[in-house]
Amino acid sequence: MVLLAVGFALCQLAAVTGRATPDTKNYVSYALTLGGAGVRESAAGTIDHYCGSRAATAERDRSVDVVRLRAPSPAGRVAEECRRELWQDLLTDHFTRPDRARPWPEFLRLEVGFWAEWGRRRLTQPLFLAALAAGAWGAVRQRPVFGWFVVAGACTGLLNQAGHPDITIWGDRLIVVAWLLPVLGLPLLLERLTAPRASLDVVTAS
Repeated sequence: MVLLAVGFALCQLAAVTGRATPDTKNYVSYALTLGGAGVRESAAGTIDHYCGSRAATAERDRSVDVVRLRAPSPAGRVAEECRRELWQDLLTDHFTRPDRARPWPEFLRLEVGFWAEWGRRRLTQPLFLAALAAGAWGAVRQRPVFGWFVVAGACTGLLNQAGHPDITIWGDRLIVVAWLLPVLGLPLLLERLTAPRASLDVVTAS
C-alpha cells in the first residue's frame, strides 16, 4: 500500500511544471478576497503571485539552456511584461462579466452533458471504474468501518468533479481523490483473496 502511494506521488511530481496553473489566478484571488482584501489589493496580490511564477519559469528555462546559460536573467523583463498584460485583463474582463440569468438550468444541462461524455469515455477505458468497484469491495468487506470512510472520502472526488462539469478542464486532476478507493481498497481485496480462511474469519469477527 505504501509503495502504491509513493508511486502515485511520483506520478504527480512528474507532471509539475511550476506553481502556476490555469486556475492559479482564480484561487489566489479568492483566497485574498476571503482574507479581507479589497478588489484592487486582491488583484495586485494575484498578479504578483502569478507573474512571479512566470518569471521563475523563464529563469529556470534559461538556466538549463546551453545557448542562453550566460545571458542576462529574463525574470525581471518577464515579470514586468506579465504585470502590464494582466492589469487590463484582471480588472476589466474578469470583473465585468455579468451574472448568469438562469444559473441552475444551465448548470444541470452541463452536468448531464458532462456525465454522459464521462461515462462514454469510461466505457471505452474501463480500468478506472473497475478499480473503483474492486477497491470499494475490498475496503468495505475487509475493514467495514474504515472502508466506509474511504468510500466517503473517494466520493468527495466525484463531488469535486460534479462542481466543474467541463470535460476539457483537467478532469483527471479534479477527480483524483476518488483514487483513494483503488489505492487503499485493492490491497485489502488482495489480502482477502490470498489470506487463509481461518484468518479471514478472525478479521471479520474482530
